[in-house]
Amino acid sequence: MPKKQKQNMNKKRGGQKKQKTPQKDLAPKAKPAEAASSAPVLSEKMKKSKHSLWRHLDPWVIGSVVFAFGIFFALFLVWGYQFTIAGSHSFISTTVAGLQSGGDNDQGLLPQNSDDGKVETFDGTRVLPNKTHHPVAVMFDNHVDARPQSGIQSASIVYETLVEGSITRFMGIFDYGKQDKIGPIRSARPYFTQWVDPLDAAYMHAGGSPEALQKINEYSIKNVYQGQYYWRDPGRPRPHNLYTSSDLMIRDIADNNWQASTTIRRWKFSDTPEKGTHSDGDKIHLHFSGNSIGSLVDWEYVPDTMMYKRFQAGVAHEDAQTGAQITAKTIVVQIIPPIVAIGDHGRLTLNVLGSGVAHIVFEGKHIEGTWKKDVVSSRTVFYDDNGQEVVFPRGNIFVEVIPSDREVTFE
Repeated sequence: MPKKQKQNMNKKRGGQKKQKTPQKDLAPKAKPAEAASSAPVLSEKMKKSKHSLWRHLDPWVIGSVVFAFGIFFALFLVWGYQFTIAGSHSFISTTVAGLQSGGDNDQGLLPQNSDDGKVETFDGTRVLPNKTHHPVAVMFDNHVDARPQSGIQSASIVYETLVEGSITRFMGIFDYGKQDKIGPIRSARPYFTQWVDPLDAAYMHAGGSPEALQKINEYSIKNVYQGQYYWRDPGRPRPHNLYTSSDLMIRDIADNNWQASTTIRRWKFSDTPEKGTHSDGDKIHLHFSGNSIGSLVDWEYVPDTMMYKRFQAGVAHEDAQTGAQITAKTIVVQIIPPIVAIGDHGRLTLNVLGSGVAHIVFEGKHIEGTWKKDVVSSRTVFYDDNGQEVVFPRGNIFVEVIPSDREVTFE
């Protein structure tokens, strides 16, 4: 044991005799005047000690640190891989893209009215130009395992109609606002593409039927299929766990340099639209698939809020993000011909072109009118019983597209 340490121990023992240490082993005491001159020498020693630190480390310690870092990085890659969808990039790519993109990018501003400098969105809501973005159509899963969904409430327009399995699927049109979580997202079907095309919207989906993918190419739809714009929620079972967000929508538009069309055919809106003449607009019942409770959709008018509450399979249909029941300002029931054909895997062929009966319901009143969509590139337009185009109140719209051989009732 070094002698200085023995001295300290002897001091603590108190009763033991203090040992003498030869003066030749101790550095001579510096005089006060010499103290300052010794500082540079000590500093130089510290520098040498600091530089030699890594040379004296045990190679085993260095190897252990490197190995631990490698394990951590491998675990991070595995965690990131759970967000990957087939044939696409992973969540890690999304993270890198986010760092490179530089944040929000408001593009594709809609033509603004000259009275107050605001723009009118697809649901007639008037917002400042910097609150809008390029329209995006998102396919929503409506399987029982997908409910409750996130973000449907924020869509300007929601289309709902049948897919295989006697269930429905949604397509939400987003053109303003911000949502952190939107989904679950499912695959495309051909008749949904016919509603996307005239809006010049980017189309977010998780693949699609062969016919739907063919139509996306045929119509030159802005296709969003790369995984870097989606992620999977590990808390939900596949395939009902794929999501996106408003920020990822905006990033996708920016990455592709897409510009929104300024010539989109617009529906008409007013702060004081003319209501229907029929009083049976308080409740709507739609049986999309026979009398199965799972395919039953109900809307119920709430006079205090002037909104309609949605029920699915007999229970309140809620938004997962807010926990609130889904509501709509206007419900449009578009009657189309019966299912044209049932193909592979039960996939349906629906005819959404031409014309037919339409019911427009808002503020507790019911308009019995018609719908018309001549070609794929034209929007569906709704008319009242006098043949005049319907003027909607400002607010979100649900378009329920249902075959004529399914039951629809109004109360």
